[in-house]
Amino acid sequence: MNQTHDHDHDHDHDHDHSHGHDHSHDHAHDHAHDHNDPFHAHPGALVNADELDPANRSLHEALRLSFGILKIIMILLVIAFLFSGTRSVNEGTVAVRTIFGAIQGDKSQQALEPGGPYFWPPEPIGQFIIVPTTVQRVRLDDNNAFWFYLRDEQKALPLDKLGMGEGLMPGRDGSLVTGDKNIMHAKFSVNYRILKNDAPAFARNVGTIERASELVRAAASRGVVHMVASVTADDLIRSNVEEAKANAKQEIQNELDRLHTGITVTELQFEQAVPPLAVRDAFQAVSKAEADRGEMIVEARKKATDVLTQTAGEGYRDLLAAIDAYEEARRTDDKLAIASADARINDLLESAKVTGKVARLLADARTYRTQARKSIEAEAYEFTRLLPQYLDNPRIVMNRLQQDVRQDVLAGDVETFYLPSDPGKTLYLEINRDPQILKQKEAQRYAKQQNPAGE
Repeated sequence: MNQTHDHDHDHDHDHDHSHGHDHSHDHAHDHAHDHNDPFHAHPGALVNADELDPANRSLHEALRLSFGILKIIMILLVIAFLFSGTRSVNEGTVAVRTIFGAIQGDKSQQALEPGGPYFWPPEPIGQFIIVPTTVQRVRLDDNNAFWFYLRDEQKALPLDKLGMGEGLMPGRDGSLVTGDKNIMHAKFSVNYRILKNDAPAFARNVGTIERASELVRAAASRGVVHMVASVTADDLIRSNVEEAKANAKQEIQNELDRLHTGITVTELQFEQAVPPLAVRDAFQAVSKAEADRGEMIVEARKKATDVLTQTAGEGYRDLLAAIDAYEEARRTDDKLAIASADARINDLLESAKVTGKVARLLADARTYRTQARKSIEAEAYEFTRLLPQYLDNPRIVMNRLQQDVRQDVLAGDVETFYLPSDPGKTLYLEINRDPQILKQKEAQRYAKQQNPAGE
């Protein structure tokens, strides 16, 4: 393209070489430039660098080179921008991907497992939302929701060192009202987590763990208020609240499900409950009395069980039941029931289930009955044998019986004293045994044992 700059200056010069020029140039410049002018090219027309002077040609090359570098940098920036969405998912988390805010993937694949790398367009086109699946914990006493206010220097002190406290102040001290209209302070905490299948709902409706903790705190506070309102102060102090705690946990879960948070409550922990400090000593006195009463009842029942077991063995329960049935039958004067209960008692007494003192007493009674029967039978036999002789000659039989009795009496360890026939003399008897006589008898007994044949 050869564009020429044709400056046709129609100079009507009358060259008068005597410097009396008449410089009245008739410059009739036609400012309608020729479109072949390389310095005044038409917009959009290409410039031939060969027709430029060296300076303009250098500028042209520099601009062309700079524009090429700029295009490469822009391409690299676009590529870097697109690949900046490459992410990995750590253990204990899952990831949810969105494009312009819409969650992507099938329902079963919307949450990505730990691993990677995963490529996804960065913001503002896409988002790669990391959702933790580990157990999170929210303490309800962090903001004195249900606990009394403590200054910094008091927080490390045990309750016994806090004294009577400063009294409850609404707006500063937290508290709860029990079912029996008592004011109590309590500490609770909630454990929760986000399951993998619930991660899309969590990402859509909650977004961050901080928001999740606030939602759980609000729902748990409401559930705890309802829980404590359903139990007494004594039950709360003794931690006898398992059923109420289970109901509160379910209420918290229902509220979170209603909001479609994707949060699962794993545990509602009841840590401690105390009455207001001003009346804590009185509560403790009552609790101690109740505890002492309970211990005494337990001890009494244990002693009762020990006594009954020693008395009748393991069968004492059946025996007591049979005795109670017998007494009830006697109270109603039911003859049939009395006979049945009496038979039941006798059967138990004869069985091996009843042991202990009762069994020993029964055994002794049976032995005594046998011995008494044998003794009576022997006496009856002897009486029957002597009766005919006595009828024939009573004096002879009586004398012989007296001699037999005397012989039996004197055959034992008996000291014999001979009385004088003179009734006027006074006789003194030593009540204590004569030690010399005892020694003689012991020596005789020993000698007899050493020589039983009398050699």
